[in-house]
Amino acid sequence: MGAGQVIPKANAAEEAGKLIMDLPQLWSKANDEEKRKLLLTMLDTVYVDAKKSKSIVAIKPKPPFKPVFQVAASREGSDIRILNEPLNGSSLFLVETGEGRTPRPKEATQNILQA
Repeated sequence: MGAGQVIPKANAAEEAGKLIMDLPQLWSKANDEEKRKLLLTMLDTVYVDAKKSKSIVAIKPKPPFKPVFQVAASREGSDIRILNEPLNGSSLFLVETGEGRTPRPKEATQNILQA
């Protein structure tokens, strides 16, 4: 894919769906750099609590992946919560449920992958 290539929205959503379907298999075989690239493909922003828990506290998925995270957050027993980001109306996904339970990034990723 060239740097200047523009993907239509429908195509981006279709590609996102294909990636999500293949993600568990891709993730299990990926090395750290490949896992990083997969996450960069899906996420715009990752928020980390650098002072207290030293863990990921929220993520902001790229638009084509937002519905996947909404499904993951709606699953029974999910540790993912959706928060609306006040500045531009897009959603943040909180991956931590308070001081008592602090999922490490690997666990939060597993919750998303199992959606």
